[in-house]
Amino acid sequence: MTPTPEPLHAVALERAFRTPATADLLPDPNPRLSPNEVRLLYAHQYPALVNASVEGPLEQEGVQIYTFTEQVGKKG
Repeated sequence: MTPTPEPLHAVALERAFRTPATADLLPDPNPRLSPNEVRLLYAHQYPALVNASVEGPLEQEGVQIYTFTEQVGKKG
């Protein structure tokens, strides 16, 4: 008799966001928002995020970490 395999369970990973403006990780305000929507939400507190790009996610200890990277632009 062969043993019955254990069923697989899907586990939602927690998300966090990193920005150059702060050393701490920013919490996920709403898991239903896309990473870009989270960037726009946090742009009210961190104006540099208005033109930032979103990179990631990288998984660390069961947390998906997205990084907001500031875009360097030229004037004129």
